[in-house]
Amino acid sequence: MKRGVASVDVEPLRWLAPELVREVCDVFERHHYSLDLLSASRGSLSVLVSTTAALPAIAEELQGLAKVRWKNHQALVCLVGEKIRRRPEIASRVFRAISDIDVRMICQGASERNISFLVDESKAEEAVQRLHRLFFPPEKVQPLDDSSHALCQAGESWV
Repeated sequence: MKRGVASVDVEPLRWLAPELVREVCDVFERHHYSLDLLSASRGSLSVLVSTTAALPAIAEELQGLAKVRWKNHQALVCLVGEKIRRRPEIASRVFRAISDIDVRMICQGASERNISFLVDESKAEEAVQRLHRLFFPPEKVQPLDDSSHALCQAGESWV
């Protein structure tokens, strides 16, 4: 989980053309922003950033091309695992587990190793805890009933 991110929605005044995506990325780069996540559709572009300090200047620079809005206090939650994208049941289980939490910017990246989504920062820890319980259920601890069971294998006998 990455806390303290802001989602920035860029809504073009005309249409979202490749040139506008390039211009938006260039503006963010000129203001020394690295984009944590980018999601585009025909009518809008959303990006995640780690700070909002220069967003008023970015909005000013994009004036005439797009309307810019942002929301602070968001968190990016990422699931990481081998070939996670090739297992659709994983996404189904994930979103069922957090079905009552508002989720935005769902992204299965170009790699096959992650699924990311945005939640309100106040819900991030709860979302992560639910996902941990889903994928890493607590194992039943078997009590040691015989003192001959080794608690540590160090290659030598204990004295």
